[in-house]
Amino acid sequence: MAETPQQPNEYQGKQAIINSDRILFNSKEDSILLFAYKHISLSCNGNIHFDTSDGNDSQFVVNSPLIHLGLEGNEGSPTEHVVLGDAMERIIGDICDAIDDLGTVIESQIILVNAGGPTSPGAPGACSNIRMQLMDIKSNINQIKSARVKVPSDNMYGA
Repeated sequence: MAETPQQPNEYQGKQAIINSDRILFNSKEDSILLFAYKHISLSCNGNIHFDTSDGNDSQFVVNSPLIHLGLEGNEGSPTEHVVLGDAMERIIGDICDAIDDLGTVIESQIILVNAGGPTSPGAPGACSNIRMQLMDIKSNINQIKSARVKVPSDNMYGA
C-alpha cells in the first residue's frame, strides 16, 4: 500500500492548521486548485461527495496509471482487476456464436448407417473448427480485464 501522510501532531516541519466549526472555499469566476508534493488526503466521519453540473460536457475524471477502489481486507491494495464492459461483451458474444454454431452442427447432422457402423460425415470437421474458435476466444479472455483499475477481491458487503 502507498505511503500515507503523517498526522498533524507527528509532523516535524512547518505546517498551517486551520481549525474551525466550518470552512468554505468559494471561487466565483474560475477554479480552486490544490497541489501537493506528496499527498492530498480527504477524510471525514461521514460522506465525501464529488458533484458536477448536469451538462453533457461535465465530467468526473480520475487520471492515474493505477486506480484502486477500496482496500483489500480494509488495509491492503486491492488485487481484482475490473472488467472492461465492451471487451467482455465482445468475448461473450463470440462464445455465444461458437455455441450456436455447435448447436447448428449437431442439429443438422445426418447419421448414416453402413457396414462400418453409424457415421456423421460433416460433424468432425465442423466441430474441429468450433474448438479452434473457442481456443482463440480463450486465449483472448485476458483482454476483458483493466490493467489500471483494481477493486478488492473480498466482498465486504456480504452479498
